[in-house]
Order: sequence, then C-alpha cells, then structure tokens
Amino acid sequence: MAESLPLISVIIPAFNAEAFVGETLASVGRQTYRNIEVVVVDDGSTDGTAEIVEAEARRDGRFRLLRQAHKGVAAARNLAIAESAGEYIAPLDADDIWHPENLERQARCLRALPNTVGLVYAASVCIDERGRPIGGLHSDGYSGNVLLELICSNFLANASSPLIRRTCLDRVGGYADLRKYAQGSEDWDLYLRIAEQYEFGVVPEVLIGYRQVRGSLSASYRAMEASHARVIKEGRHEIRKKK
Repeated sequence: MAESLPLISVIIPAFNAEAFVGETLASVGRQTYRNIEVVVVDDGSTDGTAEIVEAEARRDGRFRLLRQAHKGVAAARNLAIAESAGEYIAPLDADDIWHPENLERQARCLRALPNTVGLVYAASVCIDERGRPIGGLHSDGYSGNVLLELICSNFLANASSPLIRRTCLDRVGGYADLRKYAQGSEDWDLYLRIAEQYEFGVVPEVLIGYRQVRGSLSASYRAMEASHARVIKEGRHEIRKKK
C-alpha cells in the first residue's frame, strides 16, 4: 500500500485583494501535491475578494472561506491555522504565486528531515503586477542553525516561502500582532522565534513569486526599514538574555 502523504494546510490572509487573489488561488490549485486544504481568511475586505474566493470554493472543494472583521494579517493567519487540520502549514500571501511543484518539493524535503527542523523554505523572485520577474532573487540557501544569519537579514524574504510543521507552530506560538510598532515584519518575527528552537531546511530552487505592488507596505521602504529595525532590536535583546 502506498504511503499516505501528510495533509498540507495552505493559509491565505486576504484584505482587499481582488486584483491578484484569483491568480494566487489558481497557483495553489495547480500544485502537483494534491493532499491540501486551502483556508482563506477575508480580513474585512470591502472589494470583491470574498466573491472570488467563494467562486473558487465552488469549483474545488479543497478551498474554503472564513471571514472576520479587519484585525490585520497576524490575526487572519492565526485564525486560518486554528481552523485548519494539516500536519504542515504553508502560508501564502494573497498576491504571491507558487511554482506548480512548490509544495511537492518542500514536503519531500521536510519529510526527509528530523523533527529538529521546524520549517523548510524555497528561493523566491520578485514579480510585478503582471506576474513578470523583475529581479530581486532571494536564494541565500542557509540551513541548520540559522538564528544569527536570520537576525542579520530575513533571508526567507517573504511570508510565502516556508512550509512549517504544525508541532513547531504549536510550540513557539503563532503570528504576533505587530501593527502598533513593527507592521510588515510578522513573518520575520515568527521565523526568529522558530530559529531559537529549531533548525531550518532549504530547497535551493526558485519556487515563489513575491509580488511587488505600488503602494503596498513591502514597497514602502521607510515603513519597512522602521519595522525591520524594531524586529532586529528585539532579536538582539533575546540573544543578550540567553548569554
């Protein structure tokens, strides 16, 4: 009998994402790894985001939509995790896209590694509003104990690149609400907390398209610089406490 593959829960927070969420969902639907559930949380959108997700859910029973009042990306991701059942968690932002073999290659890597490895990630490339690569390749390839490298730089680059063991998230906690002082760095903050207790694995292939949209927070360099500085300060504080 063939070995059953672990269920992967794809979690997608979406706020006024109608311009790109259809393309994002399509990239999930094309994954060669089929044992997935897709939980999309509409974080109080005022556009057609929910209708697009509902239409996809009617076509593919693996997709479902949850709704909440606007509480921010951390709350949306945490709700999706709480309402999902997968052994592995695959975060994906509502404007990013995946190569069709992303989940298959990451799951194969994670299954081959010991439980001391909390997540694996793949390389990503920046894409524009039309989905065209525009450079910004992120492929440092760090693995093992990566805490010091991660404090220096969020080499995972975005929230859509990792595949995380649920047991790891249960241990370190979910995404922190950083809207008051470090909005935009919720993923980096989580990776740092994971790196304090787990090793990282890497799939050294470009499998994620990280979208750069005019006016988005990730494209607002001053806001992101302030957010990153706060996260780095907190990371250094944790290192000093351990000495």
